[in-house]
Amino acid sequence: MEQINTIELSDETIFPDEQVLQQVLGGFVHCIHRFAGTVHAAGNDPRMALLPGWKSLAVQGPEKETYHVWMSAWKGYMQATIYFPGRLLDGLYGLDLSEETKQRFRSTKNVGQSKPAMFEIRGHDNLKDLETIIQYKLSSR
Repeated sequence: MEQINTIELSDETIFPDEQVLQQVLGGFVHCIHRFAGTVHAAGNDPRMALLPGWKSLAVQGPEKETYHVWMSAWKGYMQATIYFPGRLLDGLYGLDLSEETKQRFRSTKNVGQSKPAMFEIRGHDNLKDLETIIQYKLSSR
């Protein structure tokens, strides 16, 4: 029988600090540090701030605007999700992204009037695409 991976960190009273993330992610915890660095690099502005929360990582820009990267922890990896309104989809498909990322994005169902871009962060492989999408989201404000 196949075991289905279940979401971790479902207790909102437990903040996902370094020790908790190490327990859940094991050897993949370094990917979260790289992800945080990716968000800072995408903003390319020292006034950018990351505001960690229980289920999301808010990115706050220099004009105090914010958007959320929704995070979920699974055994061995994290999932990052960024929602895009329909008006940004054409531009998103024109970005320099891997074909795998574009295809995954196209096949994802809309949530209301937005489309989620979801990334399983297991290593450094898809962080370039994630950075590109974050840059696009920041520039669309």
